[in-house]
This record gives sequence, structure tokens and C-alpha cells, in this order.
Amino acid sequence: IDEGKSAAYLKFAANVAAEYHIDYIAKADTDTLINMNVLLDFMDTDLPPKPMNRRMYGGHTWGNFHTSSYYAVGSFYFMSIDMAFYAGITLSHAARDSLTGYKGGEPKEDADVGTFLHSHPRPLKFIMLSQYLFWYHPLKSNDEWYDYWENKMDELPKKASVMPFKGICHEFELDQKEKEKIEIAQTYLKTNIFKS
Repeated sequence: IDEGKSAAYLKFAANVAAEYHIDYIAKADTDTLINMNVLLDFMDTDLPPKPMNRRMYGGHTWGNFHTSSYYAVGSFYFMSIDMAFYAGITLSHAARDSLTGYKGGEPKEDADVGTFLHSHPRPLKFIMLSQYLFWYHPLKSNDEWYDYWENKMDELPKKASVMPFKGICHEFELDQKEKEKIEIAQTYLKTNIFKS
């Protein structure tokens, strides 16, 4: 994935964390603006310290219908150090390559990292931040960054959809005619069943 960049980061982070007694690592895209006060409050109040933080992973949830998996979106996600060690060091390059979900297509770093972590033989503790986003993404221009920094940081945390049903189940991607049929059926049921 990403020519080994993510695995190299996880390996590096796991080694640095072990040396400096760090409990968690995080990854954010370069176009993500994080409210650090809210992040630090989240870490202090919601994340357990070592050794109670085993097998933890979290972020804004997304899913992939084709690989039947869910993962934390790449704009921001975090994991406990044991998970960084597992994905970056314990899993071999061949194992990571076999788990990559986009063979022959464009790799998706966040989906692949999620797949690596979910391949752990023990249960994972996933913290869904979809209802507690303390970052903005994507901010593509300097003007956008400045505007959000000056005017919108106090609006965080914000809420997003809990589960990405369209990403997980292709049945949710209905065309307009199908949506109209469902609305007509729902209206019929409401008006005819509840009359008696």
C-alpha cells in the first residue's frame, strides 16, 4: 500500500512509542485540520492508558461493500501501539500484500490499514468517532485553512453519519424511480393501515 509508506510509518511509530512510552499513534491527511484542544480532551477523558489500551483502533467509520469490511477513514485515525506493532512489524510484507483489498486497482491506504488491523487474531476495540469529529477535512487551499482556523474551530466536535450504508451495501444506492416507489408504498401504508 502506498509503496510501503503506511507500513513503514507504523513500524517507525511502534519503535518510537516503545522507546518514549507513548500509548497511541495517529495518522491524519495533510488536508485535515484538527482542533487540538478537543483531541487532547478526548485522549484524557476517553482513551485508557497503557496497559488497558490493548488492541484499540478508531476514527470516522466507513465501509467497503466489495471487501465486506469497515475501517476508519484516512482523514484521521488512531490506534494503540500494540496495533501499530502488529500491522507494521508482526505482519510480513507478503501478509500485508495478501490482505490488500484493491489488487489491480487503486490502493486505499485507510481501508488496507483497517484490514490489516482487523486481521489480528484477537478481538479489536473499535472507537467510532463518527459522532465526535474534532477535525475538518478536506481543506484544499490556504484560504480555506485560514477561514476554518479563524471561524470554525469552536464548532468542533461535530457529528457525521454513524454508518456509511451506501458504502457497505449497494442496495442503498437506489435510483430515483426506486425511491419514488418506496415513498408511494410508505404513504399508502401510513394512510390505509392506520385509518382503522
